[in-house]
Amino acid sequence: MKRLLLFVLPLLLIVGCSTSQKEYDINHIIKLNGVYIKEISNEIVNGEVFQMVGDMKLPLGKLKDGKNEGKWISWYPNGQKWSEETYKNGYSNGLSTSWYEDGQKKSEGTYKEGEPYGLYTLWYEDGQKMYEGTYKDGELISEEQWNEDGSVND
Repeated sequence: MKRLLLFVLPLLLIVGCSTSQKEYDINHIIKLNGVYIKEISNEIVNGEVFQMVGDMKLPLGKLKDGKNEGKWISWYPNGQKWSEETYKNGYSNGLSTSWYEDGQKKSEGTYKEGEPYGLYTLWYEDGQKMYEGTYKDGELISEEQWNEDGSVND
């Protein structure tokens, strides 16, 4: 049993270390032809991406084969959340939400393979609804717009 542990334990450590996730500062990678690469080496980026805001390390999201994958969050310089979006294979896929710098919701909509799908809503900074559109396969089906005073914009 001890021999088995002596063999398996180092193997587990090696496997665990080899699957550890790399981290990248957003300021040290660039997007080229739709794929993120390391700024100096042109190596395709795979791993977690972060942004420094002051002394805070804020997670942005994950890149797989140089493309956005899963939930991505963007931040204002003051550390307030700016947007949250879900990606699949580099395309917006799912709910996308953005906020004004004061935390008030700015927009919300759903995407399917990078195209708007379903209801998409925009709000003025005071919370009043500005726009509402319905999309199917990226095509606008219907829309309504409001003025800042709440009246319908004809």
